Amino acid sequence: MTRRIAIEPHIVSKASDYVENVSGLTETIFTEHGGHENEAALLNEIRKRDKTIFRMLKEVGVLDDPESQKADALESWRSFVEEEDS
Repeated sequence: MTRRIAIEPHIVSKASDYVENVSGLTETIFTEHGGHENEAALLNEIRKRDKTIFRMLKEVGVLDDPESQKADALESWRSFVEEEDS
């Protein structure tokens, strides 16, 4: 998994550069009734990969989830209060 964590940001970076500089953030769809613009399909894939990167980082313990942060803060508070009582 750590290998994938190292590779995914590179893929996302290259895909983001491509969307930004080559394909554009929107794509025009032409039909017999005219055309309309949609968000580039690649943007959804980039967002999915971004979420996957954060999920993997949480799984290996690099990023703490909000619940862990709350528990750590509560434990710090308890320690502080117990020290004051002593």
